[in-house]
Amino acid sequence: MEDEMADIELLEQHLKKTSDISRQMTGILAKFDSRLVKLEKTIRPLHNATQSLTRLATNIDRTMESINSMASQKQDVVAEENLVLKGPKSGQLHLYVDALERLNANIAFQSGDPRSKETSRLVETGAKKLCQLYTKTVAEATARPAIDPTNHLQSLDSFPTIDETTMDKLTPVVEALRKSPTPATHPSHPGAAAILAVIQEAQAGYADMRSQWCKKAVDGGVRRILAAADTGTDRIAVGREFGTWVEGLLAMADAEYKTLQRCALLPSRDLIKETFEIVTRPLVTVFASSLSTLSSLVKKNLQNNIFMALAIYSSLSYSQERYTEIMLRRTGRKDNDLSTGIHSLKGVCIRSFPELLLEIKTPAMSPPTATPGRGEIGTGIADVTIMATNYLEQIPDVADAMSSMLITLGDGNWRMGEGTVPGAKSRIEESTDPEQIILEHFTFDIISTVISTINTTSRFLKRPALSSIFVLNNVSYIRDRVLFAPRSNVDALLSAPTQDVLNSSYRSSKAAYFDTNFTTLLSCLTDDAKDKKAGIKDKFARFYEALEEIAERHRYARVLADDEEGRDKLQEEVVRLVIPALQRFTQKHRDKEFSKNPSKYIKLSPEEVERQLRGLYK
Repeated sequence: MEDEMADIELLEQHLKKTSDISRQMTGILAKFDSRLVKLEKTIRPLHNATQSLTRLATNIDRTMESINSMASQKQDVVAEENLVLKGPKSGQLHLYVDALERLNANIAFQSGDPRSKETSRLVETGAKKLCQLYTKTVAEATARPAIDPTNHLQSLDSFPTIDETTMDKLTPVVEALRKSPTPATHPSHPGAAAILAVIQEAQAGYADMRSQWCKKAVDGGVRRILAAADTGTDRIAVGREFGTWVEGLLAMADAEYKTLQRCALLPSRDLIKETFEIVTRPLVTVFASSLSTLSSLVKKNLQNNIFMALAIYSSLSYSQERYTEIMLRRTGRKDNDLSTGIHSLKGVCIRSFPELLLEIKTPAMSPPTATPGRGEIGTGIADVTIMATNYLEQIPDVADAMSSMLITLGDGNWRMGEGTVPGAKSRIEESTDPEQIILEHFTFDIISTVISTINTTSRFLKRPALSSIFVLNNVSYIRDRVLFAPRSNVDALLSAPTQDVLNSSYRSSKAAYFDTNFTTLLSCLTDDAKDKKAGIKDKFARFYEALEEIAERHRYARVLADDEEGRDKLQEEVVRLVIPALQRFTQKHRDKEFSKNPSKYIKLSPEEVERQLRGLYK
């Protein structure tokens, strides 16, 4: 109990001390508070005065920074102005472009600054300098010798226009100018309109230079073709060469389009169309002009030049879609000169087919002396036979074009109504290969008409023996050239009826030749019971007279002059026809002793007669 009381008393003492300490601290803090209030009242006026000075110092610092920035900027503009005015230097184009970009950035951030107009004029000058570099580089590339496009048709992916070395120089210039401010991209730029005008002028210059280069590239080839068309002999080759020339022209135009896409300073679709139209304008002009010249040559001498026209038509038909894509869709042109030319050629060719048959018939329509310029016909190959044979030989080379035109004309319509049944259904409509059938029909009519003309013309020769030689020579010529020894695939166009016509005509002409030339000779070797010795002597005399007459005739009327194999076969037949009969006749009457001196009447032995007969065909 006593211990507890002692603890309580001790606690009370400690509580009293704590209370005393608290009172003392409260007094001290109250004194601090009163002092702080006094200090605050003293400091506040000083603080307010210091804030005003701080704001003033900040404004002064900012003003000094602006002054320093303007001075630095002025120095930069002066430096860039010197760089821009000097123009881009070799190997330092990126520095020039960077300077222009900084000037454009200054204009963008200082749109209200009066000095921005001066800066924009500097940017405009820089754009002009870049355009001058662009034009100079293109001019250097264009100054190189022009190429022949047809020499590069096998390597279209590497078709030479502007070489890659030049393209490496042009590409950064093109990229820089494409970023230049124009009204479409920088409407607020003070120099946008002027810069656009400069770029447009440079792109127009590019088009002019490339168009002239393209013209030089195609001019030489087409001049050579036109000269060959006027004086050459291989008309199909000329037509094909023109088709190849057109392929080269289109290949070059296509390559120029791809180059333009890389080099165009204004690469919008419409502007590229407009520029490409200028580039290809001389190409279209020279194409249309040359096609017109060739068409005029064809019309001037239709039958001589018809295969050139067919070859051109065939070649251009394959190029039509490509021409439309390159020369029309990519340029916006409306006039299709190639399509117009093709239709014109097709009309001319279709007209030529009935005219051909009429020309073949013409020699048979009147005696040769009645036609000015036509002399007396001989026994050789007639002009009409040579012309028709040459025509037939060339058909396979243009079979596709000719068959399509004949189908357009209509089966048999080339006969102009002769031998056709109105409303009759043509066989070609039922055929699986109408092109082949219609060509067979056309060749049949040509050959039939030629043979008819030969037979009719032969009647103008007053001596049947000469007429038969004329017919044999001509029928054999066309038969050999188109059926037995063709120089082209024309034999594939000869149907069975056509071959029958040729073979039967040859057999008939050969029989007529033997009949008119050797009947008189053989008639002297026939036996007659009434013949006396004088009659036998007369027959031998007439035999040798007839033999001499035949020899004389064959000296100027050559038989199968250009067909050695045919002559060999013919002489064998003549020998088999005459010599056995002569041997029998001679032996029979020599044994009968029709004369005391037989050698007086039998002037030649059978062997000597055989040599003479064979000599007819040497």
